[in-house]
Amino acid sequence: MYAELHCHSTFSLLDGAAHPEQLVARAVQLGMPALALTDRDDLGGAVRFSTAAATAGLNAIIGVELTIELTADGGRRPPSDRSHIVLLAEDRAGYGNLSTLITRARLDHPRGVPRVSLDPLPRHAGGLFALTGSPRGWVARLAARGEHDAACEEAAALVDIFDRRVAIECWDHSLPEERAATTALIEIAHALDIPWVVANDVRYADPAGRLAHDVLCALKHGATLDEMGTRLRPNGEWYLKGAAQMARRWQGREEGLRATLAVAERCTFRLADLKPTLPGFPL
Repeated sequence: MYAELHCHSTFSLLDGAAHPEQLVARAVQLGMPALALTDRDDLGGAVRFSTAAATAGLNAIIGVELTIELTADGGRRPPSDRSHIVLLAEDRAGYGNLSTLITRARLDHPRGVPRVSLDPLPRHAGGLFALTGSPRGWVARLAARGEHDAACEEAAALVDIFDRRVAIECWDHSLPEERAATTALIEIAHALDIPWVVANDVRYADPAGRLAHDVLCALKHGATLDEMGTRLRPNGEWYLKGAAQMARRWQGREEGLRATLAVAERCTFRLADLKPTLPGFPL
C-alpha cells in the first residue's frame, strides 16, 4: 500500500491542475487509504478536500508546502534564497500551528510572495510532521550538488526543530538527476536514522491533466505554450499514482512506500474535529 503525502490542487495558484474533489475521487479509485493535500502557502482547499474525503471514506491529511526564506549560513545557503518544506498536521495543535505559519507568511510580506524564515519554526513545530520537500527543497538541492555533509547538517537541523518528526522526501519522475539525488537522500536518511518516504509531488489527478498544467504554467509566465520551452515540466509524470505503479517504480526500495503509511497513521487530525467557539447572541 501507499499514501501520497505531497499533492497540489488548484489552490496552488497556476500550479495545481486538479480540484480537491478530483484528487479525492482518483485516490479512492486507486484504493489509496489516505491522501495529503499540501497546497503552497494555502489552506483554501482544505474544506472541500475534507468534505469530499469524508463522503468517500478517505483519510484526509491537511498539510501545506510552506515557502521558506533562507539566510546565508556558512556559505551553504545563498542569501535570501527561497525554498520550501512540506508540513502535515498530526493533531489539533499541529493544525493551529500550520494556520499560524501561513498567516504569518502572508501578513508579514507583500501580497503574492508569502514566506517565513526558519526562525519561527521551532515555536510552531508542535503537532507537525515535516517532509524535506521536492527537488527545490534546500536539503535536496545540497544532496543533488554532492554536498553530503551540508545536506546532513540541514536535515539534522530540521530533526531538532521538529523533534524527529521528519522524513526525507524522495521522488522519481523518470529523470536521471532525480534518481541520483534520491540515492544521496536515502543515505542521509540512514545516517540520521530517520525515515525516507516516496512522494510524487502531484500536480494533476491523472495523466490527461498534463495539458491543463502546461497551460497554467504558461499563464503564470505570461507566455504561449510554444514559447515555454524548458520552463514546462519535462514529462507527464506528476499525477496521482497507485500502489502497484509506485511499487514497480521503486522495486527493491519498498521501505519508502511503507513509510508513507506510517506517516499517514500519525496524522490523525481531521477538519471535522474543529469545534469553533462562536459568540452567543440573544435572539
